Amino acid sequence: MTAGDDTKKSVSGEKTIGGHEVSLYNDDQFAAVRKAHKIPDDFLSDFKFSNLKHAGGKGGNPIAFTKKGFIVKNLKEGDHQCLIELTERLCSRASQNESFISPFYLHFKDLQSGRNFAVMPNAFWRISIGKIFWKFKMDLKGCQDDRMIQSDNEDTPEVHKRFWMCWNCWYCCDYCCYDCDSCGCLERRKYKLGKVEAYLGKLQLTQKQKIKFARTLQSDAEFLKKCGTMDYSLLVGVEAYSSPEDAKDAGEYTCCIRDETTGDKVYLVYHFGIVDIFQKWTCAKVIARTIKLSCPCFAPRPLSTIQPEPYANRFAQHLIAKFLVNNIIG
Repeated sequence: MTAGDDTKKSVSGEKTIGGHEVSLYNDDQFAAVRKAHKIPDDFLSDFKFSNLKHAGGKGGNPIAFTKKGFIVKNLKEGDHQCLIELTERLCSRASQNESFISPFYLHFKDLQSGRNFAVMPNAFWRISIGKIFWKFKMDLKGCQDDRMIQSDNEDTPEVHKRFWMCWNCWYCCDYCCYDCDSCGCLERRKYKLGKVEAYLGKLQLTQKQKIKFARTLQSDAEFLKKCGTMDYSLLVGVEAYSSPEDAKDAGEYTCCIRDETTGDKVYLVYHFGIVDIFQKWTCAKVIARTIKLSCPCFAPRPLSTIQPEPYANRFAQHLIAKFLVNNIIG
């Protein structure tokens, strides 16, 4: 059976979303997830296709954030086929209480454009009575691809240094140039320092939270290993407040630490979500790994481009070790 046959077999109805007619894939299974998570029928009432914008990062697929806390993402063909293949397992997994894997609530094709989309929750969204202060937002893989998305409520600029970008101070601007105006290396340096902090920096949880976090992450990594995928990320959002009132009703991953500089109490609220789970180990990945291994300049170590089993093992081991329990109050 071809991929096209699988797609046709998976079509389960039609409806209108964002003013467009769409075909639904396997919606009996996604409807069960929506019911389990108490997602209302009108959860996409504020979505418009005109709100789709190209995302940052390597993928860059169009994406839209709704005011109700959902993400609508245009899927590449490979991701679309992988979601069809994994729908049953992912929907079953989404019914479990302990999982950081971002659940999928809808998978559909826009009949007007022919594009495929998936809908999932925004890991960084919650109902708040006031303005959220984001101490950190990070995208973590457990390797040198880790990056800072936001720090102290300010977006971290993405200034990549690919091996072919000789115009961007390829060799040394990360470490020894501070005033090179020609290549914008100050922004690059800020991005690089954010990556180092995301990869090497430590975070705090209570002992009880650390045990549950480790158990959940290890279970998710084992699940994704069996799915045969790699290159996924753990999104980590950290809110920080001086008052416990600001952190109330924010979920179970909330704790209080002592600021090492001022000695003041800081109340932290953590958000977790595993995303971008559809990358299989393909011939393209084998070629990419071979190129990266041919010269250390092409990609810093450790590489993200490794097979699903070692990727899952390193992902869980590195991220579990990232959380400490030695600065917790109470």
